[in-house]
Amino acid sequence: MSDQSSPDFAVIFDVDGVLVDSEKLMGEVVSDLLARRGVDFNKLIDPSGQNHVGGSADQMIRLIKNQFGVVIDKQEFTKERAVEVRKVLSDKPPESNLIRLLEDLKERGVKMAVATSGEALTTATKLDLLGVEQFFEAIITSQDVTNHKPHPDPYLAAAEKLGVPNIDCVAIEDSVLGTRAGRAAGMKVIAFLKHSQLSPDEVEADLIVHDWDDVNYQTLEKLVKQSG
Repeated sequence: MSDQSSPDFAVIFDVDGVLVDSEKLMGEVVSDLLARRGVDFNKLIDPSGQNHVGGSADQMIRLIKNQFGVVIDKQEFTKERAVEVRKVLSDKPPESNLIRLLEDLKERGVKMAVATSGEALTTATKLDLLGVEQFFEAIITSQDVTNHKPHPDPYLAAAEKLGVPNIDCVAIEDSVLGTRAGRAAGMKVIAFLKHSQLSPDEVEADLIVHDWDDVNYQTLEKLVKQSG
């Protein structure tokens, strides 16, 4: 049962690299799907220099058209990717210490949301496979905003849906684009680097952690209350 007085902060999670160790697998899926269309994913230039981690499908499709002149049907690509995601993540259970954190936050009445650059179908597939949908009161995907990460729009939309001021939210991210988005939204940002190839000095974060055991209710509450 939740505490009688609900906490005055919320937590917003990215998906790939945060809720699930999937960045490498997703890269392989995308590479394979693009290869079928005659596009070498490894040769696709990434403006952020982070191998497209944290980017949206819209951005990737636009880059492919500009660089290779190949037009990708987004709806078809998204459906194919969701099928492949179910295959590669079907035997990848959520981390037990992450589940403990989600259960504890829910028990305490902390509002939680997802803010991802992924499409709604792919995101729904991942959350279903992980069995964590019930923890989130709002799920913001690329279809819900016009501007994607590193713009603050996904996080601002999540905060609005939760009914919590953006300055009282914590964003948990694993990418440069994601941490920039959280900072731009005026939120406290945790860089979760357990599954990331980034070094701590590459991300703009208020706190850097390497495992879910380093995050708990008290950590989050203290972070939100910090000034500046």
